[in-house]
Amino acid sequence: MQFTKKIRIDSDIYTDYAIRIMMRKNGITTVVTSIFLIALTAFLSKAPTLPEALLYGLVAGILFFILASLFQYLITKWMAKKSFVKNQIDQLVTTITMNSEGIEQRFADDTVHFEWKHIDKVLETIGAYYLFYAPSTALILPKKDLSEAEVRSIEQLLQNQLKPHTIKKVGPGHR
Repeated sequence: MQFTKKIRIDSDIYTDYAIRIMMRKNGITTVVTSIFLIALTAFLSKAPTLPEALLYGLVAGILFFILASLFQYLITKWMAKKSFVKNQIDQLVTTITMNSEGIEQRFADDTVHFEWKHIDKVLETIGAYYLFYAPSTALILPKKDLSEAEVRSIEQLLQNQLKPHTIKKVGPGHR
């Protein structure tokens, strides 16, 4: 079985990808910082009892977590959109070929081949497939121009070539 399709990445898919990468990279840091802030606030508070001090710390930690996450999300979204325009990603058209041997991505002047063993993780969202071949780098395959038969072909190739724990459906419309 083989799948071949000419694709173009749009701004929304690119931005979604950037946000997912940022959340994966910075999520742990935000949580650890929030926990540290809870402890620090509780320690430095002038509350007369320990439960009150912990409550102050908890409120400060939760507020920090919410504001830091929102700030990271908005900054990443803005930077992704800026990068998309600056690098003219919307002008980049590639042809993706998937078969039992691997995945080939052809650009105007270059071709890149990935063996299936190099695909570490696949995230399927309502709008795209993200085939990760490095921790923060993925091949993006938008769904908007795919027919139902092409989606079935892709899913069959992924299921036949990758281990089940490698493929994850995320976001609305998925279990």
